[in-house]
Amino acid sequence: MLIGTKLILFFASAGAGVGCISGILSWMKQSAYLPLLLAIFFYYVAYKSAVPLLKITPDQLPGGGRKRKIFGIWAFFFTWLLIWIVVYTYVLSL
Repeated sequence: MLIGTKLILFFASAGAGVGCISGILSWMKQSAYLPLLLAIFFYYVAYKSAVPLLKITPDQLPGGGRKRKIFGIWAFFFTWLLIWIVVYTYVLSL
């Protein structure tokens, strides 16, 4: 599997996990700030842990410079937002 594909799947699955937590937290606290801060924190954690967990070297990361720092951000945040909305709506319907 290509390294870019591995990274996108890693960030998307991390976003899905945080989206589930965010949906439940939003229902309990009725606040949007805590889930947003949680998503930003977990994106940072996922960014720092992607290289060791996937056993790739930083040289193999696609792009260079600034692009390396934001690689996977769209996959993470779009998946997080989608799962957050779905879980929150589902929990409200119960």
